Formats: sequence, C-alpha cells, structure tokens
Amino acid sequence: MNQEDVEVFSKETFLTSVKRISESAAGNRNANTIVIEEAPAMALVREKHAQLHDVVGSLSEKISAVLARQERDFLAAYRAHMYNVQKELHEMREKIHRNETVENKSEKIKKIEDERDWYRKEALRLDAFTTIMTKDLKYMKENLEAIEEDRNWLEKQLKACKKQNKLLRAELDVRLSVPGNNSDSGGVFPPFDTLSRSGSRSQKRRGSQDITIAATPAVGAHGLPHLNLDVTSPGQSATLAEEREEKLKKHLRTLKRELQRKSNELTTIKRQQRMLRRDGGTGQSLLERFFLQCVDSVKEEHPSTKRANPNLTFS
Repeated sequence: MNQEDVEVFSKETFLTSVKRISESAAGNRNANTIVIEEAPAMALVREKHAQLHDVVGSLSEKISAVLARQERDFLAAYRAHMYNVQKELHEMREKIHRNETVENKSEKIKKIEDERDWYRKEALRLDAFTTIMTKDLKYMKENLEAIEEDRNWLEKQLKACKKQNKLLRAELDVRLSVPGNNSDSGGVFPPFDTLSRSGSRSQKRRGSQDITIAATPAVGAHGLPHLNLDVTSPGQSATLAEEREEKLKKHLRTLKRELQRKSNELTTIKRQQRMLRRDGGTGQSLLERFFLQCVDSVKEEHPSTKRANPNLTFS
C-alpha cells in the first residue's frame, strides 16, 4: 500500500472489512475506488468474531443452565436445612413431652404421697377410735353382767315381796277375824332372810333401792316394812293394816318400775350384742362400715382426690 492509498482514508474512517476484488470486477469499478489487500490477521479476527458470536448466541442458554444449576443447589440446600429444622423441632417436641411427663409424674407422686399421709393419719385416728370403742364394749359387757345380776336380784326380791304380801294379808285376815287376839304372833312366820345378798359390790348396787326403802317407817333387814301386830283395837288394827298395805303397794310399784327399767336396759344391750355378732358373722364390722363411710364422705368433699386415683377402692 503506497502513500496515495493511505491518503484516501481520513482519521475518522473505520474499516470493518477489506474485500479482495478480482481483476474482472476491477474493470467494472469506478476508477476512484481503491482496493486494499486483506491483512493476514483478519482471518484470526473473523474466527474470534465467529466464536464471540457463538458465545453471545449461547450466552442465554449458559446463563439459564447456570441459574438452573444454582436453583437445584439452592433447593437441595433448602431441603437439607428444612430437614434439619424439622428434625430439631421433633427433638424439641420429644424433649418437651419428656419434661411434661416427668413433671406430671412428679405431681402425681406428690399427690400420692399426700394421700398416703392422709390415709396414715386416718388409720391412726381410727385405730384410736377402735381402741376407745373396744374399751366401751368391755365396759358395756361388764355393765350388762351387773344389770343381769340386778335383774335376778330384783326378780327374787319381787317374788319375796309377793310372798310376804300374801302372808301379811293372811295374817291380817286372821287378826281381823279374831278381834280379841292382841298377842304378839310375830314368831308365827319365818324370818325373811332367804334373799340376802353378799359382797360389797352387790350392796353398792342396792344402795339406791335401800335409800327408797329407808324412807318408809319400820324397815326390815330386807327392805320390807315389818307389820306391827301390837294393835289396841280392831279399828286401829284395820287402819294400820290399810296404811301398811298401801305402803307395801307403793313399794311394790317402785320395785316394778325399777325392774321394768332394768329390763329395758338389758333388752337394749342384748340388741347391741346381736348387732355386733351379726356384723362379726358377715365379715364386715361396724367400725369397717364407719371407716368406709368416712372415706366416701371425704371423697365427696375433695373430688380432686378421686380424679387423681379413679381406681382406688377399699375392701
């Protein structure tokens, strides 16, 4: 390329390509057109341009592939992270459940211990109550024996009173039938001492009856008034006999009332003994029923105890 050819192009001219014009085509061109020969490096430029064009054409596909690969990696990492989160969440739930179970067990154990202490106190209280009831039962048995002895004594005393009353009535009839007989016939009848009781204990029980009998005049050794047979006239004898008969009737009524009272007490005690024997035969005593009633009443007052132990029963 000579100096003339270079002067054709200005400084602002930018060459995009240089084509080689054949000799046949050169004749047809304008004489002012200058043909520049292609440089050897243009082939490399075209090759690089073609490669660049291919790269630019496949750039979107490569970017899409990179994005897809990154999306897959992100989803895989997200799945792994979510799996770890779910695993940790499951472990935390199990830990919370274990803690709640331990706490519930601790509360249940505490409630059971409280119930144990309460039942222990109730057992001690009922044991003391049973001891008192046993002492009362022993006292009632002793009292029953004493009442039976009193009843037997009162029966004998009543029979003796009836017998003496009959004898006194017969003697009174004899005295009234013979007005002139004023002699003392006190030795006609045998002394009334067949029913005397021995022992200080029996004498103490008879204290109440002896006080009642002591209020009547001329009391004998056996609580019955002696009939004074020293009368001065038949009219006075009849009056004294009526008074003494009235006193004897009052005393007899007093003895009957006392006997009836003792009989009622004896009947009550026998009924209680039959109840105790019946309870002992069925296998469940009165104290056991009382204990079960106490437990039921406490459960009704404290329903939380029953909810804590729904299967708790007593036999």
